[in-house]
Amino acid sequence: MKGGHVNRTLARLTASPHSIPERIATRIEILLASAPDPVQARHFLNRLERESPAAFERISSSAAALRYCIAVFSYSNFLGSAILRYPEWLLQVAAGGNLHRVLTSEEIAAKLSDFLGPEEPSLPSPLALARFRRRVLLRILLRDVLRMGTLSDVTEELSNLSDAVLESVYQGVRRELALRHGVPLYVDGDGEARDHRGHSGRQMAVNPPRACLFSSRCKLQGHCRCSDRTDEEPSFTRPPLS
Repeated sequence: MKGGHVNRTLARLTASPHSIPERIATRIEILLASAPDPVQARHFLNRLERESPAAFERISSSAAALRYCIAVFSYSNFLGSAILRYPEWLLQVAAGGNLHRVLTSEEIAAKLSDFLGPEEPSLPSPLALARFRRRVLLRILLRDVLRMGTLSDVTEELSNLSDAVLESVYQGVRRELALRHGVPLYVDGDGEARDHRGHSGRQMAVNPPRACLFSSRCKLQGHCRCSDRTDEEPSFTRPPLS
């Protein structure tokens, strides 16, 4: 590695008064040399160093985080912009140590619950869900471009992400409807009203149309988690008065 290359890296990445150690500049130059779009990656690195110098220092001090950072900056303008706003996401991925495997929908759902926090209203906001989706997409992109997962693995994890987000929205809508109209019930083959756990409830005279969300969730993963009974219609009832 010639000193001129390192000096150019230092010059381009030091728009602020902070200095970059030569060993880190050398590592950056090596990673940029193998990046598919070194110009875009260098542009984002320059912005990260200017706009978040503390985060840049933490990322550049970690060999794994720096490798992941340049990979994302080179492959995705969309996720590169997300790292500029939330650089801690990249550090969390680097420290996670689980890029070697697919996250299940249950694991992603647990991460979503932690991400939303206990103060999140019953129905998650679209902005919060979009931020979480970008955070998980960051991990999926890295597994893909760094060849840590097969195409089948990447597709499965994308599906798991969609399933977890849909489940969160469904549960939020269900909680709001239950508070407003009572617990959703269906009428079984014997004419008995039951909740989604099969517990007996009050019979309903009028059944509203079947909800579409269940159909969407079934198609997403290629298998159905809903009841196989085609004669069961969902309905709503107010809880009995105490």
